Amino acid sequence: MKLLLAVKSCRRDQQTGCHEAIRETWGSNLPPGVDVRFFMGGEGHILMEADEVLLPVPDDYWTLTPKTKHICRHTVAHGYDFVYTCDTDTYLVPKRMLESEFAKYDFSGGHLCYGEHGKVLGVPYPAWVSPQGGVADPFYAYMSGGVGSFLSKIAAQIAWTTEYYHHSEDVWVGQVLGPFIQSGELTGAVLPNFEGYAAWHLNCGYYGGGHAERLSPAEAVRRKHHELR
Repeated sequence: MKLLLAVKSCRRDQQTGCHEAIRETWGSNLPPGVDVRFFMGGEGHILMEADEVLLPVPDDYWTLTPKTKHICRHTVAHGYDFVYTCDTDTYLVPKRMLESEFAKYDFSGGHLCYGEHGKVLGVPYPAWVSPQGGVADPFYAYMSGGVGSFLSKIAAQIAWTTEYYHHSEDVWVGQVLGPFIQSGELTGAVLPNFEGYAAWHLNCGYYGGGHAERLSPAEAVRRKHHELR
Protein backbone atom coordinates (compact mmCIF):
# COMPACT_ATOMS: atom_id res chain seq x y z
CA MET A 1 0.00 0.00 0.00
CA LYS A 2 1.24 3.48 -0.89
CA LEU A 3 0.21 6.35 1.39
CA LEU A 4 0.80 10.02 0.63
CA LEU A 5 1.00 12.42 3.58
CA ALA A 6 0.06 15.66 1.83
CA VAL A 7 0.86 18.83 3.77
CA LYS A 8 -1.10 21.87 2.59
CA SER A 9 1.53 24.57 2.72
CA CYS A 10 2.49 27.89 1.11
CA ARG A 11 5.54 29.95 0.30
CA ARG A 12 5.33 31.79 3.62
CA ASP A 13 5.37 28.56 5.62
CA GLN A 14 8.19 27.22 3.47
CA GLN A 15 10.28 30.35 4.12
CA THR A 16 9.61 30.37 7.87
CA GLY A 17 10.94 26.85 8.31
CA CYS A 18 7.76 24.78 8.56
CA HIS A 19 8.89 22.19 6.04
CA GLU A 20 12.25 21.78 7.72
CA ALA A 21 10.61 21.38 11.13
CA ILE A 22 8.46 18.54 9.81
CA ARG A 23 11.42 16.92 8.06
CA GLU A 24 13.34 16.95 11.33
CA THR A 25 10.47 15.60 13.45
CA TRP A 26 7.49 13.48 12.37
CA GLY A 27 8.54 13.45 8.72
CA SER A 28 11.79 11.60 9.42
CA ASN A 29 12.18 7.82 9.30
CA LEU A 30 8.83 7.23 7.62
CA PRO A 31 7.54 3.64 7.36
CA PRO A 32 7.98 1.90 3.99
CA GLY A 33 5.41 2.96 1.42
CA VAL A 34 4.72 6.30 3.12
CA ASP A 35 5.77 9.60 1.50
CA VAL A 36 5.45 13.16 2.75
CA ARG A 37 5.06 16.02 0.27
CA PHE A 38 4.55 19.76 0.78
CA PHE A 39 2.06 21.33 -1.63
CA MET A 40 2.26 25.04 -2.43
CA GLY A 41 0.56 27.27 -4.96
CA GLY A 42 1.51 30.39 -6.85
CA GLU A 43 3.32 31.49 -9.97
CA GLY A 44 6.92 32.35 -10.65
CA HIS A 45 10.13 30.72 -9.49
CA ILE A 46 10.22 29.19 -6.02
CA LEU A 47 13.27 27.31 -4.80
CA MET A 48 11.98 23.75 -4.46
CA GLU A 49 13.23 20.73 -2.59
CA ALA A 50 12.52 17.21 -3.87
CA ASP A 51 9.61 16.79 -1.45
CA GLU A 52 7.92 20.07 -2.46
CA VAL A 53 5.24 20.29 -5.15
CA LEU A 54 4.12 23.51 -6.82
CA LEU A 55 0.48 23.51 -7.91
CA PRO A 56 -1.18 25.82 -10.51
CA VAL A 57 -3.39 27.53 -7.91
CA PRO A 58 -3.20 30.71 -5.80
CA ASP A 59 -1.17 30.46 -2.61
CA ASP A 60 -3.51 32.11 -0.12
CA TYR A 61 -5.80 30.90 2.66
CA TRP A 62 -9.18 31.21 1.00
CA THR A 63 -8.25 29.16 -2.05
CA LEU A 64 -7.33 26.00 -0.16
CA THR A 65 -10.06 24.11 -1.98
CA PRO A 66 -8.34 24.27 -5.40
CA LYS A 67 -5.08 23.27 -3.69
CA THR A 68 -6.75 20.26 -2.08
CA LYS A 69 -8.40 19.38 -5.37
CA HIS A 70 -5.01 19.31 -7.12
CA ILE A 71 -3.57 17.23 -4.28
CA CYS A 72 -6.27 14.68 -5.12
CA ARG A 73 -5.17 14.77 -8.75
CA HIS A 74 -1.53 14.25 -7.70
CA THR A 75 -2.61 11.28 -5.55
CA VAL A 76 -4.26 9.53 -8.48
CA ALA A 77 -1.61 10.45 -11.04
CA HIS A 78 1.23 9.10 -8.87
CA GLY A 79 -0.41 5.81 -8.01
CA TYR A 80 -1.07 6.28 -4.30
CA ASP A 81 -3.70 4.06 -2.68
CA PHE A 82 -4.54 6.67 -0.03
CA VAL A 83 -3.81 10.32 0.71
CA TYR A 84 -3.85 11.98 4.11
CA THR A 85 -4.19 15.75 3.92
CA CYS A 86 -3.16 18.00 6.81
CA ASP A 87 -1.70 21.42 7.59
CA THR A 88 1.78 22.63 8.51
CA ASP A 89 0.56 22.96 12.11
CA THR A 90 -0.47 19.30 12.28
CA TYR A 91 1.74 16.85 14.17
CA LEU A 92 1.61 13.20 13.14
CA VAL A 93 2.97 9.89 14.36
CA PRO A 94 3.00 7.94 11.07
CA LYS A 95 3.55 4.55 12.71
CA ARG A 96 0.43 5.03 14.83
CA MET A 97 -1.49 6.23 11.79
CA LEU A 98 -0.77 2.93 10.07
CA GLU A 99 -2.13 1.08 13.09
CA SER A 100 -5.53 2.71 12.59
CA GLU A 101 -8.22 1.20 10.39
CA PHE A 102 -8.17 3.93 7.73
CA ALA A 103 -7.52 1.43 4.94
CA LYS A 104 -10.99 -0.04 5.48
CA TYR A 105 -12.66 3.20 4.39
CA ASP A 106 -12.71 5.65 1.52
CA PHE A 107 -13.06 8.69 3.82
CA SER A 108 -11.92 8.76 7.42
CA GLY A 109 -10.24 10.87 10.07
CA GLY A 110 -10.05 11.56 13.76
CA HIS A 111 -12.20 14.65 14.29
CA LEU A 112 -15.75 14.91 12.98
CA CYS A 113 -17.13 18.40 12.29
CA TYR A 114 -20.86 18.96 12.19
CA GLY A 115 -21.76 22.19 14.01
CA GLU A 116 -25.43 22.15 14.94
CA HIS A 117 -26.12 19.34 12.48
CA GLY A 118 -26.13 15.57 12.97
CA LYS A 119 -23.01 13.54 13.53
CA VAL A 120 -23.54 10.70 11.04
CA LEU A 121 -21.40 10.59 7.89
CA GLY A 122 -23.36 10.29 4.68
CA VAL A 123 -26.62 11.63 6.10
CA PRO A 124 -28.00 14.80 4.43
CA TYR A 125 -28.89 17.49 6.96
CA PRO A 126 -30.55 20.91 6.44
CA ALA A 127 -28.67 23.52 4.45
CA TRP A 128 -25.85 25.50 6.05
CA VAL A 129 -24.45 28.85 4.91
CA SER A 130 -20.98 29.77 6.13
CA PRO A 131 -20.16 33.29 7.43
CA GLN A 132 -18.36 33.85 4.10
CA GLY A 133 -21.49 32.91 2.14
CA GLY A 134 -20.56 29.39 1.08
CA VAL A 135 -23.63 27.19 0.76
CA ALA A 136 -23.81 23.49 1.62
CA ASP A 137 -27.28 22.23 0.71
CA PRO A 138 -27.82 19.59 1.93
CA PHE A 139 -25.12 19.61 4.59
CA TYR A 140 -22.99 16.51 5.28
CA ALA A 141 -20.75 16.04 8.32
CA TYR A 142 -17.04 16.20 7.45
CA MET A 143 -13.59 15.52 8.85
CA SER A 144 -11.45 18.33 10.26
CA GLY A 145 -8.84 19.54 7.81
CA GLY A 146 -6.52 20.50 10.67
CA VAL A 147 -6.45 17.10 12.34
CA GLY A 148 -6.46 15.69 8.81
CA SER A 149 -8.38 13.12 6.81
CA PHE A 150 -7.73 10.06 4.66
CA LEU A 151 -9.09 9.64 1.16
CA SER A 152 -8.83 6.46 -0.90
CA LYS A 153 -7.73 6.81 -4.52
CA ILE A 154 -11.37 6.32 -5.55
CA ALA A 155 -12.50 9.15 -3.28
CA ALA A 156 -9.59 11.31 -4.49
CA GLN A 157 -10.63 10.73 -8.10
CA ILE A 158 -14.19 11.81 -7.29
CA ALA A 159 -12.95 14.92 -5.50
CA TRP A 160 -10.60 15.84 -8.34
CA THR A 161 -13.30 15.60 -11.00
CA THR A 162 -16.16 17.30 -9.15
CA GLU A 163 -17.53 20.68 -10.23
CA TYR A 164 -18.87 21.56 -6.77
CA TYR A 165 -17.07 24.35 -4.92
CA HIS A 166 -16.98 25.54 -1.32
CA HIS A 167 -14.29 27.90 -0.03
CA SER A 168 -13.56 25.77 3.07
CA GLU A 169 -11.64 22.73 1.86
CA ASP A 170 -12.63 20.32 4.62
CA VAL A 171 -16.29 21.27 4.25
CA TRP A 172 -15.87 20.83 0.50
CA VAL A 173 -14.51 17.29 0.84
CA GLY A 174 -17.39 16.31 3.12
CA GLN A 175 -20.02 17.69 0.78
CA VAL A 176 -18.46 16.06 -2.28
CA LEU A 177 -18.18 12.61 -0.69
CA GLY A 178 -21.32 12.71 1.45
CA PRO A 179 -23.76 11.66 -1.30
CA PHE A 180 -21.50 8.75 -2.27
CA ILE A 181 -21.37 7.54 1.33
CA GLN A 182 -25.15 7.95 1.52
CA SER A 183 -25.61 5.77 -1.58
CA GLY A 184 -23.16 3.12 -0.38
CA GLU A 185 -20.71 3.73 -3.22
CA LEU A 186 -18.09 4.91 -0.69
CA THR A 187 -17.48 4.12 2.96
CA GLY A 188 -16.59 6.53 5.75
CA ALA A 189 -15.86 6.48 9.47
CA VAL A 190 -14.43 8.40 12.40
CA LEU A 191 -11.31 6.54 13.50
CA PRO A 192 -11.22 5.65 17.22
CA ASN A 193 -8.16 6.53 19.29
CA PHE A 194 -6.71 8.68 16.51
CA GLU A 195 -6.89 12.37 17.43
CA GLY A 196 -4.52 12.94 20.33
CA TYR A 197 -2.77 9.63 19.67
CA ALA A 198 -1.74 9.62 16.00
CA ALA A 199 -2.56 13.22 14.99
CA TRP A 200 -2.75 16.63 16.66
CA HIS A 201 -3.82 19.98 15.24
CA LEU A 202 -1.65 22.56 16.98
CA ASN A 203 -3.97 25.48 16.15
CA CYS A 204 -1.49 28.08 14.95
CA GLY A 205 -4.11 30.27 13.29
CA TYR A 206 -4.61 31.21 9.67
CA TYR A 207 -2.83 29.15 7.03
CA GLY A 208 -0.18 31.05 5.05
CA GLY A 209 -0.85 33.77 2.53
CA GLY A 210 0.85 36.44 4.64
CA HIS A 211 -1.81 36.54 7.39
CA ALA A 212 -0.32 38.32 10.40
CA GLU A 213 -2.53 36.31 12.75
CA ARG A 214 -0.68 33.08 12.03
CA LEU A 215 1.58 31.86 14.82
CA SER A 216 4.71 29.79 14.16
CA PRO A 217 3.82 26.24 13.09
CA ALA A 218 7.51 25.31 12.97
CA GLU A 219 7.98 26.12 16.66
CA ALA A 220 4.75 24.34 17.59
CA VAL A 221 5.74 21.19 15.71
CA ARG A 222 9.15 21.07 17.40
CA ARG A 223 7.59 21.64 20.84
CA LYS A 224 5.13 18.80 20.29
CA HIS A 225 7.92 16.53 19.12
CA HIS A 226 9.95 17.12 22.28
CA GLU A 227 6.83 16.69 24.41
CA LEU A 228 6.20 13.23 22.96
CA ARG A 229 9.78 11.97 23.12
